[in-house]
Amino acid sequence: MGPPALMAGGLAVTGLAGYGFVALSGHTLSTVDAATVASLYLTVNIVGPGLFAALEQETSRTVSARRVAGGELGSVLRRAAKVAFGMTIAVLLVLAALAPVLTPRALADNWGLYGAVLLSVPTSAAVYLARGLLGGLQRFAGYAATLAAEGIMRLAPCLLLAVAGTPHAVGYSLIFAAGSVFGALAGLPWLRGTRAGAPLPAESTALGLAGRATLLAGATLLTLVVANVAPIVVTARLAADPATAQAFADTFVLVRFPVLLFAPVQAMLLPAMTAAATRGDLPALRARLRLGLVAVGVVAVLAVPASFLLGPWAVQLLFGAHVRLAAGVVGALGVGTIGVLVAQVAQPALVALGRHRLATGSWLAGTVLLAVLLAVPGDPVTAAVAGQLAGCALVALGMLVSLRFALRRRILHNDLAQIGNTPDRVNAYPDVRALIVVPAWNEQQSVGATITEIAAALPSADVLVVDDGSTDATAAVAQEAGARVLRLPFNLGVGGAMRAGFRYAERNGYTVAVQVDADGQHDPADVPRLLAALDSADLVIGSRFARPGEYPVRGPRRWAMLLLAATLTRLAGHRLTDVTSGFKAVGGRALPLFAEFCPVEYLGDTVESLVIAVRSGCVVAEVPTRMRARRAGLPSHGPWKAGIYLFRACFALLLALVRRWDVTVSAIPAAVTVPDTPAAVTVAADPAAVTVAADPVEPRS
Repeated sequence: MGPPALMAGGLAVTGLAGYGFVALSGHTLSTVDAATVASLYLTVNIVGPGLFAALEQETSRTVSARRVAGGELGSVLRRAAKVAFGMTIAVLLVLAALAPVLTPRALADNWGLYGAVLLSVPTSAAVYLARGLLGGLQRFAGYAATLAAEGIMRLAPCLLLAVAGTPHAVGYSLIFAAGSVFGALAGLPWLRGTRAGAPLPAESTALGLAGRATLLAGATLLTLVVANVAPIVVTARLAADPATAQAFADTFVLVRFPVLLFAPVQAMLLPAMTAAATRGDLPALRARLRLGLVAVGVVAVLAVPASFLLGPWAVQLLFGAHVRLAAGVVGALGVGTIGVLVAQVAQPALVALGRHRLATGSWLAGTVLLAVLLAVPGDPVTAAVAGQLAGCALVALGMLVSLRFALRRRILHNDLAQIGNTPDRVNAYPDVRALIVVPAWNEQQSVGATITEIAAALPSADVLVVDDGSTDATAAVAQEAGARVLRLPFNLGVGGAMRAGFRYAERNGYTVAVQVDADGQHDPADVPRLLAALDSADLVIGSRFARPGEYPVRGPRRWAMLLLAATLTRLAGHRLTDVTSGFKAVGGRALPLFAEFCPVEYLGDTVESLVIAVRSGCVVAEVPTRMRARRAGLPSHGPWKAGIYLFRACFALLLALVRRWDVTVSAIPAAVTVPDTPAAVTVAADPAAVTVAADPVEPRS
């Protein structure tokens, strides 16, 4: 029971302190002051946990992943501290801008309470930064200490004021806001030993951490908005009926007790799930997820009936409310709380899988629906209850659907990685006869090393170099390296060279043709990923952009790529990220199609060929691959020329889109003679004809 018992104890202290604070306010302050203090309590829970819980989660995730990979953690602390400072300044500026609206409406024009809200910002930053480090290190005794110290220092001084006979709304609020800093101090003894060590990977830089924390800040802020904004709106709309507003706010505090209960559960789930995801142990991640959802089910069985049966009575007894709300109102709010709990369990799994955007998107959808329903004219309480039920249900459903998608994608990624680790990669597919087609134009400095690397990575695949009218020794170097060579009499471009290669593959019984550039930018170790995807596709693109940040492209070239990708995504009916990639595998219906119709214009072999494939009924897929620097030489087109050609590609795309491509592939002539040993083969100038000439030898099967 060790860590769970410690976390439960710390949670019990801070949770009871929060309820004690609201109850003490209700019993010792006037009705108006009690309502505004309850509103402050909820506002602080939005500003503090709503923003800085994101910092805790991302810090915990980074620390946990770093521990699995090995290394010291001092750099994480420094970078997380920088992010915490930046977030603190940003939140204070936003609160300063909102002061004219927030203070009169939610805080009854009490500027002392506004000062308490400002004080809660740096104290929350400190305690959540400490908890992120402690959670990632799985030092839950220290984490529990921060909870207990925060709770005690929030309530004990307020009790002293009440006993002394000097209760005061501003005094209570300032004490409540300052309590968090004592929680941060209590966790310091458990943070010893996080010394500065080796440099962290790029994803752990302050900028990367800040970016992911910003996404999570959106998610966690929206979490607290969904969980707490309804009573603030009801208080503003029921200014003439403060007793009902107080009763509704107190009811919200009561039914949200399970949310407080699950906050440390989330803190324990995240590092364990992150470690499992980093190791690729998805069964362990799923086991943690199931355990969390079972716990939510147990809470639902106990809490929802209690909300209906005992809720109205408990609100009056515990908080001194002067109005008893209907049992249906309290019970419905309790049901909405279960949706928040489901999201609290699903979100750490999404974060562990790196799907921060999906978590934020789910909360955003629920918040929009809640806001729409809160604005419905009529009884504010009825509108708030309907908004809570619908908004929380949408968040929970969005999280679960997003998690299912993320898990299925990670399973596919792991399967492809496992295939890539087989000793003889192409032999993992016994029914595949793969031809590696290498288009080359004046690549004598790199083509030999490229062929050697292909042979080492794909020993059972044949290699065909299409010498596209080179004026150097490209053909001789390729032949010496062990490849078959097709020599075109003059330069036709990549499209013309690939049409010759596809025609060669089709005529000689190959089932798959894979394009690999001669300059070494394509990694042959990624070819099995392309082959695996051909099981359900006719054309597979090796995408440089499927893994964010691995292949940065900026400026007009990137804008053109995004425009082309967006257009072809719409045409294909599913997302494509790299439609100008020359790293691709062609099989099924696409191989005879491209042998006949592969465009020869610059980038026509990529962009226009995709239009042809989609319009002809071929299935196009994409897998993540790596892109490396050229081994030698210069690109065939410089930046300015590439920009011009990209513009031409966009124009060609428009023409391709308006042209009918309902093509019928004609019969391909019978197989021709293929040398058993490397030989130079000359192809006629028009690759559509593909007349192959070679010394007479015995035909190969």
